[in-house]
Amino acid sequence: MSSSCCERGFFSMKRIKSDWRSCLSNEMLNSLLQISVHGPPADHYDSVKAVTKWWSSGSRARRPQYKD
Repeated sequence: MSSSCCERGFFSMKRIKSDWRSCLSNEMLNSLLQISVHGPPADHYDSVKAVTKWWSSGSRARRPQYKD
């Protein structure tokens, strides 16, 4: 049995949970690790769709003074 899967997981965790992000909650760390290991490659990810969904979600305006 190979340990490459475990090594990839630890490498991803080390990359995600750096000194700058050491205060991530377990839930957020788990979500980011799942995306890193099982998610699509970055060049296939449609960020516009995700930002549009985030922008329109929530009960308050993100930038109330913003004009198109």
